[in-house]
This record gives sequence, C-alpha cells and structure tokens, in this order.
Amino acid sequence: AALGFDMTNLGYLGVDIVFDERLGPLLLEVNVRPGLAIQLANRIGLLNRVLKLQAALPPEGLPLEERLSLSKELFGESKVSQISLHD
Repeated sequence: AALGFDMTNLGYLGVDIVFDERLGPLLLEVNVRPGLAIQLANRIGLLNRVLKLQAALPPEGLPLEERLSLSKELFGESKVSQISLHD
C-alpha cells in the first residue's frame, strides 16, 4: 500500500489487501476514489487514524521504512504487525 502511494503520486488512495495463510499479504488493487463504507464494516472510523497520522508525521514526510514502522506502531494488530517491507 505504501509503495502504491509512492508510485501513483496520489495524495489519497485506497487499497484492497487480503491475507493468504501461505503467501501472506497480497495487494489486490489500488483505488483512486476509494469508498469509505469499510468504516461501517470494521466499526473503526477513518478520522481517528488520520488525526493520529497527522500528529505523528513531520511536515516533510517520512521514508517508506519509517512510514511502515509508524503504521505498525499506531495501528498494528497480530497479523498486521507481522508484515515487513519484503512481504
């Protein structure tokens, strides 16, 4: 997802990711105009995540490795925290 952000040069995008038991996380697609209905499905609003990221990110941004670490730190759960840059 983070690499997709860098490659597309979009300020806002959504990604569809699945976790396969054997292959690990798989990126299915990048959405230019993502729907926000997932907030209803997972009962986690986007606003809290955006505010946490805004508070944690310096104005000039962070390199990919640091963005991944920050995301894991702020939002990681058991499966998510196992993801590495090389997965």
